[in-house]
Amino acid sequence: MQWLKRSLLVALGALGVGAGAAIGQQTEPDSATYPAHSVYMEAGGLPAFDGAPFSVNVEQRILPRTYLRVGVFYGPVDTDMRLKLPILLNYVTPGSVHNFDVGAGVRWDAVDVESEVHLAATIGYRYQELPRGALLRVGLNFDLRNLSGGSDAWTFGPWPSISAGFAF
Repeated sequence: MQWLKRSLLVALGALGVGAGAAIGQQTEPDSATYPAHSVYMEAGGLPAFDGAPFSVNVEQRILPRTYLRVGVFYGPVDTDMRLKLPILLNYVTPGSVHNFDVGAGVRWDAVDVESEVHLAATIGYRYQELPRGALLRVGLNFDLRNLSGGSDAWTFGPWPSISAGFAF
């Protein structure tokens, strides 16, 4: 009888621990809870490859975990006025508020009447409150190839970035 009582207590204890762990687990939110839009300022990053200190970015969700990102910097760099436009598709791994963020696209640079287009990539960590709220990103950015040719056609990077903004 003593053995039956111990076995029952162990079984109930295991069941209680398992039920508590299951209650504490976070399920992945459905795609409707992820914000459709984001606006943020990025320090460093893709525009920094040629001296721009920051960019202002907007993102639009186009698939449940994929965002179209367009950034802009316009200002003086080394006494020239420059326009820099990073345009990327960013994929955010499934998770709750802590995510892995990876993106690929192009970076368009214009100085006076000359322009260049570069293949670009980004990888990093993304904190995004759900269903809306603060957006923080930290990552590394890569300038992969100058599609305009020239002697510096292949470059790599990485260039660090930090971003802060709001998702809604």
